[in-house]
Amino acid sequence: LGGARGILADPAKGRQWLEKAAATGDATAVERLRQLEKEMAGGRWEYELGQLAAEDEEGPQAVALFERSAALGETRAMLALGRLYRGGSGVTPDEGKVRAWFQRSADAGSAEGMVNLAFCHRDGVGGAPDLALARKWFEQAARVATDPADAKQAAAGLESIAGKTA
Repeated sequence: LGGARGILADPAKGRQWLEKAAATGDATAVERLRQLEKEMAGGRWEYELGQLAAEDEEGPQAVALFERSAALGETRAMLALGRLYRGGSGVTPDEGKVRAWFQRSADAGSAEGMVNLAFCHRDGVGGAPDLALARKWFEQAARVATDPADAKQAAAGLESIAGKTA
């Protein structure tokens, strides 16, 4: 089910094997199916597999897995895609995609996504610089951040544009 480095996990096939075992009354298989349902919810499974692919520098595979995860609402996958396209790690760098993925993450409520999007607006990544939008997203991130690192980055971002216009 979980795969190993160099071997792409096949959740559908793994699930089929667990269902067969569960049909025979295997209590462990029944419990594992319940756990699998929780793990696969919301794109978490694809995100974790994407992380493994990214660590192995398998850019196209990581992108495909992160995109599936993001489509299911996993904001960590949206952030990972933004970072992949920013750094060009196994993919062609693309500032437009960087901003678009950070925008999706921010729109989904991620404080980290808001901070990254604000920096894109401040620095003109993927479009013209826009300090008003940068300020908006830094302020929003500061309001919703539950992670002290995100709050600190939002505050630093606001400080970096203090007194600047347009």
